[in-house]
Amino acid sequence: MDDVAEFVTDYINSDVSVLCVSVPQTNPSQVLGLVAINWLIIADQSDESVFDKDCMTLAQLHSDAVDYPKSSTPVPQGKIPRLKFKAKPDWNQPETMNDSKSSNYYESQRAIGRLFRAIELPALDIVRRVHKTQRKKLQEEEEDHLVAQFGRISLRDDDQVDIAVYGRITDFIGADVDPDHRTSAFVLFDRYTAELKLICASHTISYRRDAMLTEEEVAVGTIVARTSQPRHRRDMISKLRDQTSLQVKGVRNELVSEEDGFETKLRKAWALWRVTQEEREVMGARTLGLVALGVIFDTIKEFEEEMKGYH
Repeated sequence: MDDVAEFVTDYINSDVSVLCVSVPQTNPSQVLGLVAINWLIIADQSDESVFDKDCMTLAQLHSDAVDYPKSSTPVPQGKIPRLKFKAKPDWNQPETMNDSKSSNYYESQRAIGRLFRAIELPALDIVRRVHKTQRKKLQEEEEDHLVAQFGRISLRDDDQVDIAVYGRITDFIGADVDPDHRTSAFVLFDRYTAELKLICASHTISYRRDAMLTEEEVAVGTIVARTSQPRHRRDMISKLRDQTSLQVKGVRNELVSEEDGFETKLRKAWALWRVTQEEREVMGARTLGLVALGVIFDTIKEFEEEMKGYH
């Protein structure tokens, strides 16, 4: 058991060595990250590129580190070759940094450097504009939707998707929305939008008081904002996807049940779609509309497959 305890301790220490690379210590396996990034930087700095002797050494150390869980032989951090010089290639600079004149980074002439500089991220500017518009809409939103709820939910002549869905729906049921289904759809709509705002506010990586994700980011399952802690963003994206997945499943389960027949399912989903179209300027309407469309198409597909079975 002493051997097992020593192995586990070394394994944990190796994780610390990656996070605290400035602390000289002999730790095993999980120095993989340090070995890999040093290999890339040295290959960029050296005239011999990947054929530099230090790169060859790092390649062997990487192989040894990968084998550590089986061999129990740690990779001493002291054996990891140091960089050729202090300045690092520009592709290695933190994404929150945008200073091409910094003496700490140089313009890499390798393929990775050219690719790095050729990448443009218009999504950053788009998200900033969307966030500004979204924040303005949230301030202007009225809490009371009674006018829309009891008003006539009409087809939008300027929306080709709405027209296409209308044409498909009317192949099976009438276009009129049942009042009870409409009322239930508005209740579901209000709850969904409230939950979405909470998700957007609680999964941002910004420390600004009014910071929140856009509806588009939630729909795609990503966070566009730059950060000096990419791992934190990956963790937050994972949590975001888990939350949105649970939310969508909850909406689908509440919208229709196994006891509902084909027509009831279709009428409920149609009512929710109409509500999202009427309230399309409200944050959450577009993503909830996608959920409603998914239920509509799944229901129709299930019905058509059953009809094929009868023939």
